Amino acid sequence: MFNFFKKNKEYKLADIKTPNINLDKLKEQTKIAAIDDNGFIALNNLKNLGFKITEFQDISSLDIIADYPVIICDIKGVGKSFGADSEGAFLIHEIKRKYPDKYIIAYSTASFGIKNTKFLQKADVSLQKETTTEQWSEVLEKALKEVSNPKIRWKKIRQSLLDYDIELSDLMLLEQSYIRAVLLNNINEMPSNSELPDILDSELMIDIVKDFISGSLVEVLKYYFSGGN
Repeated sequence: MFNFFKKNKEYKLADIKTPNINLDKLKEQTKIAAIDDNGFIALNNLKNLGFKITEFQDISSLDIIADYPVIICDIKGVGKSFGADSEGAFLIHEIKRKYPDKYIIAYSTASFGIKNTKFLQKADVSLQKETTTEQWSEVLEKALKEVSNPKIRWKKIRQSLLDYDIELSDLMLLEQSYIRAVLLNNINEMPSNSELPDILDSELMIDIVKDFISGSLVEVLKYYFSGGN
């Protein structure tokens, strides 16, 4: 079992400073996925502004967008491989369930509808397709700042684990290991895949933390140390 108690110093999340990264550098470093069966209407304009966006007509697996911290998702005509009536709204729900720390922007020309509300609550922002380029740019700049912030990324993971009834003592130990990993720039401060079942009670929580360590934590360290901390 991973021995957290070898570490004597107790850290606070506030010990992690917010990186001050140039916006142009954030645009260059951060991959954005846009999922739209009809093509993302603002794609070219936003690319011209420096945003690094990859367009998908649809996705057949959540693994396809694992490396994209920011997701733009239409709520109509996508998510067909998941077989849900709510289409993209359900896809957003599933992305957020697997990757709680991703920043998700839902959008559509149609009304979002009552039946989609519970799924769309998982999105960080909901927009209409008529949104202007200026508004899109503002929303995406905010998204880039959030995903480059190691405290915000962890707080989303923490809330998800709390929603799945993680033991507070286990959460505390995980959080301590995360803070050390960021401050020491060492991903090995986190428990290994084989050690996670000793800490977490459910496969879902294990998968969330495993995906976070293998993907998001790598991004977090990149942002944190390129920001000069």
